[in-house]
Amino acid sequence: MKRTLLFLLPLLTMLGSGSPAAAQSRLIIPCSGFPCEERVNVHIDQFGTDRLPWLASVIVPGGVCFQVDTLVGSDSNVRISVIASHGTVWRGANFVEFRTPVTGWYTVQLDTYPPGREQIATLRLGLKTFSGSSCLLTPPR
Repeated sequence: MKRTLLFLLPLLTMLGSGSPAAAQSRLIIPCSGFPCEERVNVHIDQFGTDRLPWLASVIVPGGVCFQVDTLVGSDSNVRISVIASHGTVWRGANFVEFRTPVTGWYTVQLDTYPPGREQIATLRLGLKTFSGSSCLLTPPR
């Protein structure tokens, strides 16, 4: 057992030290009434040929219109993915808006299409009441 541990520990250290890792944040959109929004500066990193997407978990109530879009500093190469706590995924280029099916933590990810490049952008996370045509519905994937 000791011999196996002495062999595996340096191997795992070498594997882990060469791999990039992305940090994930938890965000709360301050809201005392609708509509409301939060702006966040994001960094899509590049590590050699690998890209590190920007990730955050956002608490969102069910039955509202959730909007995620990039504002300044980004180009059309940014891809937004939003994953609901029950697994539904929405994707779009620079903009995603949909009615939230459940209350919970939604994972928001920003990445670039291959080959990708490092980018710094401002992301807007918005909530508004759902009233049919006022919420542009991005179809789930």
